[in-house]
Amino acid sequence: MILNKLMCRVSVLSTAMFLVLACVWLSSAAMTAKRKSVSQAAPARSLELQGARDANAPAKKTVDQDLDTLFAKIKTDFDKMAASPVLKSPKLKPVNALFWKSLKAHQPWHSLLRTDKKGAVINEVIRIEGESKEKRSVATEAWFAQVSKTMKEHLNITKMEKTGRYYLVWTEPVVAKVKGTETFQGAVVAQIDLWDCFDRFSDKATSPFKIHILDRVVLYEHLWKDTIKYAEKHLIVPGLDKISVRYPRIATEAASMHAADSAAAAAIEQARQDSIKTKTAADAAAKAAAAQKAKSHRGVIIMVLAIIGLLILIVVLVLMVKNRKRIDEINPEAGKDRFGNL
Repeated sequence: MILNKLMCRVSVLSTAMFLVLACVWLSSAAMTAKRKSVSQAAPARSLELQGARDANAPAKKTVDQDLDTLFAKIKTDFDKMAASPVLKSPKLKPVNALFWKSLKAHQPWHSLLRTDKKGAVINEVIRIEGESKEKRSVATEAWFAQVSKTMKEHLNITKMEKTGRYYLVWTEPVVAKVKGTETFQGAVVAQIDLWDCFDRFSDKATSPFKIHILDRVVLYEHLWKDTIKYAEKHLIVPGLDKISVRYPRIATEAASMHAADSAAAAAIEQARQDSIKTKTAADAAAKAAAAQKAKSHRGVIIMVLAIIGLLILIVVLVLMVKNRKRIDEINPEAGKDRFGNL
């Protein structure tokens, strides 16, 4: 009897041991597969971040592009000032305060004035000279006639004989709704020193440049030498069509090379993205195949363990039967009950 109990315990312990080993093996296989997946995904993520940084790298602008940006900002600032509701006020002080604030914020702005709907000058502030008290009318000026009729902006250039400088003259209508209809209430005019615009720009410019206006008039030069091999580009300046900038050709070639490099970098980036997509698809397929293979392996292992457990059980049963027969041979009465039955 003792031997029978011992064999049963051995059978149970052996089966439990095989089940524990099987669980440990399956858990280890799952962790290994997860670590492999993470290690494969990390380089791809790193490449994506590097590609994003390369794509966001700013392109270097040329002198003409910088100047176009400068004049676009000056025009935007003027439009914003001209749209101020303060200009619709009949009071003088709020408008003068607005004009002074604008002149202080924009050094190249020479003067600002406001007219009523008949062309009489109401407010005029001139840099250095101050607030003009002169009563005058601009009703006969061509720009006023056009603005009052069309209620659209007028952009022009003029040369002040007193100073010999050229000024951009920008005019915006002052419009108000009267009984639901927009009506012309006057105009606001800015005179902007063109030479001063380029002089302010040159404070931060590192490349030589030369400005021509109208009929090849040299307006401004910065670090310019006649021996410089130059490229010439047209500038976008509101109110002045005939204006161009010359700057060293090397800068143009560098910009072209930069553009070519940017295009090549974009092509490389696209190829890299396609490679990542292909690799991602291949990794997904490989993972699916690995998962299917692991699933198949798990099934085989479970079956093998089951067979081993069954074999152990059979061995134990066989040993128990043999042991019983041996006991019966030694003591025939050991297996009978109290009634003498086997």
